Amino acid sequence: MTPTPGGLLPFEPELANVARDFRLRLRLVVIDRETEVALDTTRDRYGRTVHDGAAATARAHRDRTAVEAYTTRLAPHADALLDAARRALDELPPARHLAGWRAVLDDLAAATAEIRQALDRPPRLRSRTRPARRPVAPPRRLGRSRCHRQRPH
Repeated sequence: MTPTPGGLLPFEPELANVARDFRLRLRLVVIDRETEVALDTTRDRYGRTVHDGAAATARAHRDRTAVEAYTTRLAPHADALLDAARRALDELPPARHLAGWRAVLDDLAAATAEIRQALDRPPRLRSRTRPARRPVAPPRRLGRSRCHRQRPH
């Protein structure tokens, strides 16, 4: 919330935008928490997923919400934000760390392009590109070692 010139409070439309953005962020936090709780209930005590269907449903819900938030809030402004960040870097005095920040911005621009391509594809052509996770074997229970055996007194 930025004050208007003269130090007055922002006018009503800006307040509405701030409130809407806050509700979206709060909604994402709530959905993230719900997803983590749902995923925790699908795991056994060793952290292995034992209810694949419920885990997939929770992840799909989280992913749909993230895509919706990205397409409605960030995607329309992504290029402008990246350009503003590049201009800000260009205005800074030379320093060793600037090359790293430029690389980060280049990576963000590439990720933005990939996301746009993925969102432009019809839904039936979208596929999960992540390889399936291999199940992790539970730790073996070892017998008591010799040092833990009770010795006769």
